[in-house]
Amino acid sequence: MSVIETGSNPNMSDMMERSAHFMCVISKGNQSMITNFSVGSGIVDQFYFDQLPAQAKKDQNLQRMTVHIKNCLDDARKNGVRRGTFGPYRPKFEPSIVDILDCLASDASCTDQSTFEDFASDLGYDSDSRKALATFETIERQSKELRLMLGREAFETLLYEIERQ
Repeated sequence: MSVIETGSNPNMSDMMERSAHFMCVISKGNQSMITNFSVGSGIVDQFYFDQLPAQAKKDQNLQRMTVHIKNCLDDARKNGVRRGTFGPYRPKFEPSIVDILDCLASDASCTDQSTFEDFASDLGYDSDSRKALATFETIERQSKELRLMLGREAFETLLYEIERQ
């Protein structure tokens, strides 16, 4: 697997500031797929908090530390410094293969054996929404690529027999 940090996710235009976006290439044998992956600011902030030394965590409560991390990220962005390069520890958030496969499987289970109307109804989308249709079509395309890469049996195991995080 290879992961490249990107500035945005073309499939998700409404992500909050401080979200992290990646382009991921997943391979199995001679099959591979490219997918976009994003995480929100809460996951990113928690990652940076987890990187702090134990003493720093004891000296500050979580709320103050989260504000400090947000300020550091905002300062870094204003000064043109890429995410993950501030401070002495220079942590860099990067998704694992488990994170990516879990997300793909979760998405795929929403469209597997489902019509667009069922998908929209189940997830609270308006069935007349072009954005909802685009989301459904993206998930269907990614699901087909994942099924092709893994094979039908492994794909179904991933969707229905592995407990989600």
